[in-house]
Amino acid sequence: MNDQVANSGTVTQMLNTQRASVSGVSLDEEMTNLMQYQQAYAASAQLITTINEMLQTVNAMKTV
Repeated sequence: MNDQVANSGTVTQMLNTQRASVSGVSLDEEMTNLMQYQQAYAASAQLITTINEMLQTVNAMKTV
């Protein structure tokens, strides 16, 4: 009975390992995506900063 439990546990572990290897994610791909998102976020922040500065300049011109 103990052998059956041990074998069942081993088979379960092997199947989980196989499933993870098939459906696993690539860490390199995820890191690349993360870097792209980070660069897009930084570019968006820079665009917003530029627009904000332009609007401040227009407001300053309007009040003078």
